[in-house]
Amino acid sequence: MNSALDIAIVNSALWAAAGDALGWITELTDERGVRRRIGADVLHEPIAWKRKIGGISGTQVLLPAGTYSDDTQLRLAVCRAIRGDGSFDVELFAKVELAVWPAYALGAGRGSKAAAANLAKRDVNWFSNFFSYGDGRSYVDGGGNGAAMRVQPHVWRRAGMSDRSFLLDVVRDSITTHGNMLGLCGAVFHADCLSFTLENREIPGPEEWMRFVDGWTAIEEVIRNDYQLGRFWLAAWERASNVSLSTAIARVAEETRQYILRLRELSPNWTKSYRECVGVLDGFNARQGTGTNTALSAAFLGWTGQDASPEDVLRCAANTIGSDTDTIGTMVGALLGVVVSDEPSWQIQDRDYIRSQALRMGAIARGENGDSFTYPDLIDWQLPSAQTDAVGTVGGRLALAGMGLLEPAGESWKSGDFAYEWFRLDFGQTVLCKRRVKGVKQLDAKLVPAAAIQTVERATAASDIGTTTQVERTQSQSVKSNADTQVAGRAERPGPTHDLFDEQIRKPEKRHADDPKRETKTSAAATSERKDLDALTDVAIRSNFDPTTIGECFLECIDTSDGIERGMVFSAILAKAFLARRRRRG
Repeated sequence: MNSALDIAIVNSALWAAAGDALGWITELTDERGVRRRIGADVLHEPIAWKRKIGGISGTQVLLPAGTYSDDTQLRLAVCRAIRGDGSFDVELFAKVELAVWPAYALGAGRGSKAAAANLAKRDVNWFSNFFSYGDGRSYVDGGGNGAAMRVQPHVWRRAGMSDRSFLLDVVRDSITTHGNMLGLCGAVFHADCLSFTLENREIPGPEEWMRFVDGWTAIEEVIRNDYQLGRFWLAAWERASNVSLSTAIARVAEETRQYILRLRELSPNWTKSYRECVGVLDGFNARQGTGTNTALSAAFLGWTGQDASPEDVLRCAANTIGSDTDTIGTMVGALLGVVVSDEPSWQIQDRDYIRSQALRMGAIARGENGDSFTYPDLIDWQLPSAQTDAVGTVGGRLALAGMGLLEPAGESWKSGDFAYEWFRLDFGQTVLCKRRVKGVKQLDAKLVPAAAIQTVERATAASDIGTTTQVERTQSQSVKSNADTQVAGRAERPGPTHDLFDEQIRKPEKRHADDPKRETKTSAAATSERKDLDALTDVAIRSNFDPTTIGECFLECIDTSDGIERGMVFSAILAKAFLARRRRRG
């Protein structure tokens, strides 16, 4: 690290992960549950602990000290979707990162999981993800904090610009999964708080919070000026919500102002007033996990605790049982990290990989072009119909669709015909994936990055015929029958054991696009300014050649001085893509 900006961004990222790892241990439980998980009444640092994952049909697993949850997982996904030129490719984020994420998600909320599942469908775009929860609730009811907890990379990469140039991408990112203005405004509020902190090296207080809320009027303008959001999302959202966008934002803004007025009356001493703050914001009951309320809780704790030890402040967040401990912790950590000089001393999963992504954001903020994560080509991308088949084989090697090759990196736990196993991806992130115990299916090579295919080809060429494949070796290993036998005889608080994250994670090698032209194609429509042929044809193709969408895109295409030429090229590209897809389908 060679600049104060690098240090601030790296510390922001690491302290955010630390707050997540600590707070996840006490999330969604009571005092009795905390004692069962940690063997004590108070949590002091990330420790190894047990948790059931995978829902009703899942199993209990032992999580190493420092394991982070979906908050940090999705923050890293956003980092990868930010290209080397600084543009945010929302399509790659939605159709690859979010669609694949349930295969390794830890601690995910219902709304985010429902959004991700719907995005895996071929005919759903990031701006048309109007899913249903199945209990009468839908996309427009999604006002949780799942967007706010992951938007920090958009601010890191714009650090030093002294403006809100991150706003469009925060809005695009949020709308991909959250259709209620509580979720969107909460994400924008946290982004404004982090941006202020990066610029001023202090965490904003109530006067600035009021100004941030006043700035929400810009959200509607950003949406109307964006091609996909203005043309396709807005009208559909207003029909589904039965309210205008401006009215919905104004209602959330007025409610938030009232909350801020009440918070201003509390003592600015976090040790005395944080629990009262959460109560004022209804964070122990009806509004637990709401985007705006969570962002306000984090802002209050960060503002009042910025001169204290960050470890103590994060302990306060984690031990305020009944609140949204992990997300408040991760958002407070992102703010505090900017104003402290040291990295966390606690164990943190994938510390080196998190640092590398933060440094990449810092380089982009300084105007340097960096490397980009290599994704599969979206033209041929379609996730397997069964989510459990996102882990498959490519050339005899286990791989995670969209991400790359997997190497076993820890224990595994059997749950029926499936197992949960720790793996390390080739770029440095560790993931706990659900996979088949037997009969792991082969992945289409088009579903993994080209770099992974090249690795397999090199390994195949260098190996002797008859070498046992990774899959055969993995499937021949005994998988523990269940988590109860795995931890039999251990105390409720796990004793000293080998920790998956004890070893220093190797720094990821730089990943360069193997073809600059291909990189341009897969990152089409990354920003609103790029309303070119790539963006328009991409929208039309992603709609599965919907006639209405094609017509809208065609009219936009020809509405220029060279409209005739652009219209001809647009038609030719679409015709070629349509025929190619029909041939593939036979």
